[in-house]
Amino acid sequence: ARGFINFLGQTGNALGELLLGLVSVSGAATLDNPQRLRTSSYNFFANDQWRITPNLTLNYGLRWEYNTPPVDALDRANLYNPATGGLSRVGTEGIPRGGYAGDRNNFAPRAGVA
Repeated sequence: ARGFINFLGQTGNALGELLLGLVSVSGAATLDNPQRLRTSSYNFFANDQWRITPNLTLNYGLRWEYNTPPVDALDRANLYNPATGGLSRVGTEGIPRGGYAGDRNNFAPRAGVA
C-alpha cells in the first residue's frame, strides 16, 4: 500500500511548503490483502519468403500475441461497478477476473525486401 503526503498551501504557496518540507497532512496504509497474481502469454509467428527473381527476395510474416490480464488465484479483488454503483467482486456481475478484458487484437505484420 502507498502512503501519502499533502502540501495544502496553508502559507499561501504549496510549492514553497514542498521545498521547505512543511507537510500539511500525511498518512500510511497497511497492505492486508496480499495478491498472488497469475498471468499467461501466448505468442505466435509465421513467416515465409518468396524469391521473385535471382536478385530480389520478398520476406513477409505475421506475429500475434495475447497477454492475459493478471488474476488473483482466489479472486480477492473488488472493483467499482458502474451498473450497480458499488463494489463488485471480480469474476462476478459481468466483471472479468482480471478486472478488464484482455486485448486480443495484437497483430504485427512484417515485410522485407532484399
